[in-house]
Amino acid sequence: MKLSFIENLPTTSTLELCKQMANFAKKVVDSSSLPKLELLLHNGTFITGRIINFHENANKQYIWIENNIDIPEKINVFLLEVNQIIGISILDYDAYQTGVELVKPIEIIGVLELKRKKKSIEELLEKLFAKPIIVSVDIDNLYEENRSIIYKNLSFIATALQEILSDEISKSVVNEKVNIIQVNILDRIEVTLSNEILFVSIKKDNTQTSANQIKILKEKIESVF
Repeated sequence: MKLSFIENLPTTSTLELCKQMANFAKKVVDSSSLPKLELLLHNGTFITGRIINFHENANKQYIWIENNIDIPEKINVFLLEVNQIIGISILDYDAYQTGVELVKPIEIIGVLELKRKKKSIEELLEKLFAKPIIVSVDIDNLYEENRSIIYKNLSFIATALQEILSDEISKSVVNEKVNIIQVNILDRIEVTLSNEILFVSIKKDNTQTSANQIKILKEKIESVF
């Protein structure tokens, strides 16, 4: 495990972490995508499962836990008072990070801010490629909700390219074939290369973690060279 992951772990209470997990459940249709947890109780026993709901009653907090995770065809849930929990182990950290991404509020990005972002990415890529690289985005005609997607993914693309161009052989191959990077939004992640233009299509409704999105972009970009 990379220690950089720890930076994304919240400093929080057992109660707040249970609430957060329950909020994850509100964003999904199938509980199998929720983080698998191990709960340590005051009596010394462990419970393994997924938190699927949270509610308060008479100043007490309760969670519903699905604990049939190894037998998905059997529905088995039970109610637990939160104050019985003294520790929580996140057994599936990727699923936790995905949940964090799902509940993040959509950031409102203005046209001017996105243009500044595009310029900063071009400056970063110029240093990386040792030549000017044009980032082509139809900013003025983007819907408001799509601007934040492009804004975030411009950084992902730059990070993926930094990882790809970490050695001289890759840098030489990519450098001579790319002068423009054109970015748009589709219903899938897709990368193609034609006439020195690297076309990168971003998936609009993407529930992958930031790390996984960068990994996918890196693999798809590498596949066209």
